[in-house]
Amino acid sequence: MKAPYDDYANEYLQATDSDFRRDVIDYSVHEAVGDVRGLAVLDLGCGDGRVGRLLVDRGAGRVVGVDQSEEMLLLAETHAGDRDRLTYLRHHAHELPDLGGFDLVVAVNMLHYARTEDELARIYQRAAAHLPPGGRFIAVLNDAHYDPDGPSIARYGFVIHQLGGPRHNGSELHQQFVDGDRVVVEVRNYHWLRETHENLLQKAGFAHIEWTPLTASPDSAARCGDGYYDGYLANPHLTMLRATLR
Repeated sequence: MKAPYDDYANEYLQATDSDFRRDVIDYSVHEAVGDVRGLAVLDLGCGDGRVGRLLVDRGAGRVVGVDQSEEMLLLAETHAGDRDRLTYLRHHAHELPDLGGFDLVVAVNMLHYARTEDELARIYQRAAAHLPPGGRFIAVLNDAHYDPDGPSIARYGFVIHQLGGPRHNGSELHQQFVDGDRVVVEVRNYHWLRETHENLLQKAGFAHIEWTPLTASPDSAARCGDGYYDGYLANPHLTMLRATLR
């Protein structure tokens, strides 16, 4: 069965290879993971493999990326170059088989694609099954506190539409990646409350659950100007979630 991203993998790559991705998402992940030298990392929803490449380049011992999209994995393989510590496998994150042990599990822009609470719960359960006590889970995901009626984030490449009335737990969202007035690609994802994530993480065996805002790289000012990302950070559609397995 084709995965949703199989139909627009290249368009998604075009939309996300941006200053925002480098300055905000990549930088925030870099700061959150810390020293990864020698660590084994499981990258859930790896997409085109961007996070895995960054971690290997920072010294990770090995990175296994999993994604349900064959086309995305082809892009990941293409961009891997000669990084022999990278492996890519096709799996749904909520149906992940035993892939061995890891020190760290990352999930960047993946959790909000869980269509049901049960699916989200199983993602956390499968992540926990691959970590030892003290192992870390780090995710970047839709922020339930994002205000669709607040300051626009279109200048940063995003327009988000709520479908079917007011947002509620599990409600469907349409997210457009835009370049000016042009819609590069549109994807469907889901609104999950922070309390839902926390409850499911705890049931899966995680503790020390922490929400932290994304931040912009200090170097971004030289490229984009001082305070360029202030408008986004005032009403971000993404946030960071961190937890540790008990």
